[in-house]
Amino acid sequence: MNGSHSRKKTTVKDEAKEKAKLLKAQKFHSELTNHLIKKSTYKDLSSLGSLARLLQVNPEFGTLFNYRREILLNFKQTLETKESMNEENQPVEESWEKFDQLCQNELIFIENCLQSSPKSYASWHHRIWLVQQMRNPDFKKELELCNKCLSLDERNCK
Repeated sequence: MNGSHSRKKTTVKDEAKEKAKLLKAQKFHSELTNHLIKKSTYKDLSSLGSLARLLQVNPEFGTLFNYRREILLNFKQTLETKESMNEENQPVEESWEKFDQLCQNELIFIENCLQSSPKSYASWHHRIWLVQQMRNPDFKKELELCNKCLSLDERNCK
């Protein structure tokens, strides 16, 4: 015997899957590295897009949700400061409406992350934090999402 029985035969299909997986990991690493190099400006709202692309690849990466949290918190704190100093030219309410819209967009984004990984601790933790930051969260919708995600795992159904 030549010992070939103990080795797994690879097919062209398996090799293609492995290559695609490797390319996906390389792309993720490249984007992550680029984002971390630019970390000094990560509190800018424009960074949310690049962070979203990374989290779509891996919604379990809690550090990226922490960056998103910092961006949103920075925006909210800027609003609170402007409100207390009353130095903004446009009405403060318009800025709060922008924050509310950012929060709604973030909830939609997190829901998409949860569809690919319904038990993602990082996604749920970020969602809870976000709901706590909102002025008027929709708790009924949050309960519906919880029930939907619970039903996705057969171990949660009786």
